[in-house]
Amino acid sequence: MLGSATEAGSPAVLNGWRRVFVRGDCYPIVRPARCSTVDGLVFAAVNVEGTRMLRNYEGPSYRARRLTVRGADGGSVSAAVFVPKDFGVATGRTWTLASWQMRHKRPYLRRHGLAAAARGRAPLDR
Repeated sequence: MLGSATEAGSPAVLNGWRRVFVRGDCYPIVRPARCSTVDGLVFAAVNVEGTRMLRNYEGPSYRARRLTVRGADGGSVSAAVFVPKDFGVATGRTWTLASWQMRHKRPYLRRHGLAAAARGRAPLDR
């Protein structure tokens, strides 16, 4: 768990950034882009174990950067956003979840040994 078992993420928008494909693969990263936005979720409280899990998941090629996001209530809050240490890995191709689900989800899950998830038995569509 990242924080409280009862806490759900709240919708948020990151202004001035764009979600794109990472070069040579099918997963997304964010990169600065002046007139773009990235929709996502913000969590009010991530515990120490959750922070460790996120850092391990993202790996050494990413760092947590404090950025301002706009919440669903219109207010702004500072949030840790994982960004690549080298923006040279970013492509110019916009990444969307719907496109990933249609074109990349099944092969990606099979490639990573998640055959049951590739058959639709795992909730990876959120």
